[in-house]
Amino acid sequence: MKRSMFAVAVLVALIVVCLPAAGGPNTELGLAVKVTVFAGFQSGEEPSGAGRLLVPGIVIVPGMAPEPNQSAKDLAERLRTGFGLAKVEASPAANLFLQPGGEETVNTSAGKIDVRIKLIQYTIPAAAFEVAILDGNEKIGEAKLIVERGKQGIMGGRDGAEAPYFFVVLEPRIALPPPAPGIHKADEPGITPPKLVKQVAPVYPEEARKAGVSGVVVVSALVGEDGAVQNVEILRPLEKGCTEAAIAAVRQWRYEPARSAETGKPVRVYFTVTVAFRLD
Repeated sequence: MKRSMFAVAVLVALIVVCLPAAGGPNTELGLAVKVTVFAGFQSGEEPSGAGRLLVPGIVIVPGMAPEPNQSAKDLAERLRTGFGLAKVEASPAANLFLQPGGEETVNTSAGKIDVRIKLIQYTIPAAAFEVAILDGNEKIGEAKLIVERGKQGIMGGRDGAEAPYFFVVLEPRIALPPPAPGIHKADEPGITPPKLVKQVAPVYPEEARKAGVSGVVVVSALVGEDGAVQNVEILRPLEKGCTEAAIAAVRQWRYEPARSAETGKPVRVYFTVTVAFRLD
């Protein structure tokens, strides 16, 4: 039986990407995106290597998830009941870091099907993506999707002979808010930057070590007038628990506080911190 192709409404392919204008210049290094792929089954059985033809042609036109920021468990249950499926399972979430024009491929539990996520462009309010469905090296469908940052965008469908029902959920990280009054950039004129006096090394997650994960986590740290780290925001994540380990470590760091060059008084500042995870 000839495989039914993944179908997305033609209208979607003709979307003109027009993002909401940003309220100010975007100085971010890139965009952190959480990608979760859900596979749904009618019979409750795991997919076989050869796949099984179910009901072809089921398509979700890309759009916002019914309720923003649902957990994977809650969203899986809504998809299960909404499509009358026996079960819906989520693949481990992939935390990507993309720049405009950049792309990464996410492996799924849906037979041989993978998902390629390409960031077209982004502003402070929203991000535009091109999502391609791959069977090996063959592209069997694609769609463009605009998602508000801090919310979830969803698309999905069926590939007939190779995959069960599947759904792709994109969650672009919300833009960092502008600094509040009294908060400075550590490298701005008139500010003596803070000096690190206590550094705690992150714990290398065992899951990441076993999986051979290495790389860097980049965060924005806010240091108070007492030299303590008051807040940490993720700029570039790393999978398998490395992001969480980096944040836990940075929160324990202590600094000699930054000071105003004019008054000599301590001031609150924020700056970028890079935490490296390297396998021995």
